[in-house]
Amino acid sequence: MGRTLLGPFALTTYVLLAACQRVETPSPATAPSTAAPSPAARQPRAPRPGLETTPARAAASDPSQQRLEDIVSSADTFDTLRVRYGDAAVARKTFHGAEGAQATGWVLFANEPARRIDIWLDEAGRHPAPLAVHPGSTWRRADGVRIGLTSVELEALNGRPFVFAGFGWDYGGAVSDWQGGRLAQDSPFVGPVILCEPANPPEDYPSGDSEFRSDLPVVRKRPPTVCEFGLDLTSTH
Repeated sequence: MGRTLLGPFALTTYVLLAACQRVETPSPATAPSTAAPSPAARQPRAPRPGLETTPARAAASDPSQQRLEDIVSSADTFDTLRVRYGDAAVARKTFHGAEGAQATGWVLFANEPARRIDIWLDEAGRHPAPLAVHPGSTWRRADGVRIGLTSVELEALNGRPFVFAGFGWDYGGAVSDWQGGRLAQDSPFVGPVILCEPANPPEDYPSGDSEFRSDLPVVRKRPPTVCEFGLDLTSTH
């Protein structure tokens, strides 16, 4: 679709900027958002009880039936992932994000589009912080977010309409404010969600460096779909 896929840190920056703009210029249609703190500012958490660490289960599991939260822990290292999933399953990678941003991280299952997970690292570069998945992925988040959901379905998960950036620029389609719904940034499943516009959108479709509500008639008629999402491991329980 010609868009630049965002990295979790890039989206966090965008959400913070959007929140500041709303605070400085209050709008009756849009409540201030509560952006997640930068993952780099937090310390790695210990693995959650019940996290499966044997390679047999991971290799045999169907990603569409398994939560992204159960695959990687914020306490993992490059070596623990190699032990769990095999030497060939994890590789080092330089990610290229919006506005020319770059970051070094790891990739799980790089040669399997349905299972690929991009792993961005904490400030020390030793442990996973945010995870990101892209088009073609069949992973899902514990709150139900997955690739291919329409904005209408996303509203249903959230319990109310939300706010997103217009399309056609580096941060296009980024959800910036869940309006206090179930997917709000203070939920246990903090992570970016990016929408992609439908094919051949009408001329009045949301675009540019502005924010739009998901319940606009033109959006409801031609809903965009989730084409990228992430998970901040330091925020999960």
